[in-house]
Amino acid sequence: MKNLEVDIEKLKTKVDVLIKIKEELNNRISFLNERIGEIKNSLVDKEREIAELKTSFEKTIKIVEELRPEEIIKKFNEFYAKIEMHYLISVLKLC
Repeated sequence: MKNLEVDIEKLKTKVDVLIKIKEELNNRISFLNERIGEIKNSLVDKEREIAELKTSFEKTIKIVEELRPEEIIKKFNEFYAKIEMHYLISVLKLC
């Protein structure tokens, strides 16, 4: 009878320990779930920011393409050549 009581007490102690371990695990899992939710929200925010940056970048590319920088450079070079020509003509007239 005494052995049975001792065994029951040991089992109670083990069950109490297991209950505490379960509670700790549940707390840890809850904490991890919260962190995972925060990380997911952060990822969604970053994806939205990336999409906005992509849209902005595409608009910028379109604007630059519409400006045709190669044409602007060509016109500038033509204008600069004309200025040089006029300068040389004026210098030659002075001589």
